[in-house]
Amino acid sequence: MKNCLVYTVKNDQRHLNNLEKSLTLFRDNLNPFVDNIDIIFFHDKGAEQFIENLSKKLNITNKIILKEFITRMPPYPEALQKEINDTIANPNIPFAQNVGYKNMCRFWAGEIFRDETVINYDYYLRLDTDGWITSPVSYNVFEMLENENKIYAYLKGNLMGDPPQFSQKLNKTLAEYESTYTCKLTKSASTLIPEGMLYNTNFEICKIEKFTKSDYLKFYDHVDQSGGIYLYRWGDHIIRYAILNMLYGDSSIKEIDNIKYTHQSFINGVHCG
Repeated sequence: MKNCLVYTVKNDQRHLNNLEKSLTLFRDNLNPFVDNIDIIFFHDKGAEQFIENLSKKLNITNKIILKEFITRMPPYPEALQKEINDTIANPNIPFAQNVGYKNMCRFWAGEIFRDETVINYDYYLRLDTDGWITSPVSYNVFEMLENENKIYAYLKGNLMGDPPQFSQKLNKTLAEYESTYTCKLTKSASTLIPEGMLYNTNFEICKIEKFTKSDYLKFYDHVDQSGGIYLYRWGDHIIRYAILNMLYGDSSIKEIDNIKYTHQSFINGVHCG
């Protein structure tokens, strides 16, 4: 198998400092068990030199691939674009102005599965710069998923719900496409998918062909074209949960319960702040 680790990196000193810790812990606690996988950095302009220097400083021997992060808001019809612009300009709507964050959500929700580099791998592991594997994993996580015939993995404690204001109308939008879909689904968006349920995607493992060679991207495109990512701040985590459960269901999803992991103030899904 050919597998990769993927980061998105903001050119901000706090994020870069976090990346140093994340990469150090990856090097020590996971890399020895996963056959020296490639590392892909989708980075802001200007961060590439830091990443190159950091890789040398930490003696990272993996193949490093640097790609400038250029995902932007797609072109929407004029009326929808005006609605999005009005939303972004409204100071009373939480996260409305954070278009960069929404671009990142759009990237992880679907655009990553169109990247010409990523699609050449069997699996990817996503880590955020503030995602830290804090003790040795001691086994090959990719081989585990392959042997168990799983297409997606998340960490125990990281299945939860998003606040309703950030998931409004997602199920309705998915149900619109579902009504035209002629193949059998495992679960229906209108009846069996709790709106706003999510996998915390700051640590996730995806079997890439199950996204690129299935109808995942068709459902994602319908979500994307609705503008909901920019209107309501639909995160990649709620989009991921909904579409995977519609297409594949629980039997294809792996909950990993033996990796010690910290993300911001969460430790394996438990809030510690």
